[in-house]
Amino acid sequence: MYVVINMETNKECDELLDNILKELEITREQGIQLSEKLNEQTETMSNTSVKLERIENETQVSTWYLNYIKATFGKIYKKCNSFPERFKKVSISRRLKLKTELMLAHTKNETPPKQEYIDNSKLSKIQNVISDISYISNLNSNELDKQNKIIDYNTELSEANEETMFKNRLKIKKILD
Repeated sequence: MYVVINMETNKECDELLDNILKELEITREQGIQLSEKLNEQTETMSNTSVKLERIENETQVSTWYLNYIKATFGKIYKKCNSFPERFKKVSISRRLKLKTELMLAHTKNETPPKQEYIDNSKLSKIQNVISDISYISNLNSNELDKQNKIIDYNTELSEANEETMFKNRLKIKKILD
């Protein structure tokens, strides 16, 4: 402990500790700003997921209408084939897995580190700021993992939509020919 007290009484060391503390506080603030941006980006990505789900539903509805138009006896087709449900049964297990991962990622929260202010020394303050930075870094890492899961889910949705739209174009071409 004598070394700590001696370091803080030495003017050169005291200035060095002040500079370290300033830089760490700047880093902590940048980490907080990054966290805010990541949260906004996650919200935007989640909204994109909802929109992709709506597009998929509309694409399936258009497929149903194309088949209805294409059918020789449209009224019979309408009675035999039910209006499309919201999710395709083919990829529901993959989607369910991705949705579960998303939900787990949303609930994954770390508890903030316990701040122990034993004394008011600069070294103690530096230790606490480093602890805060570590916590913020972990939160940002978890947020990035969540975003990667959202991207996987959105990719699954967009690929399914692309395939359905391609099939619909072929059906339209057959109807028009």
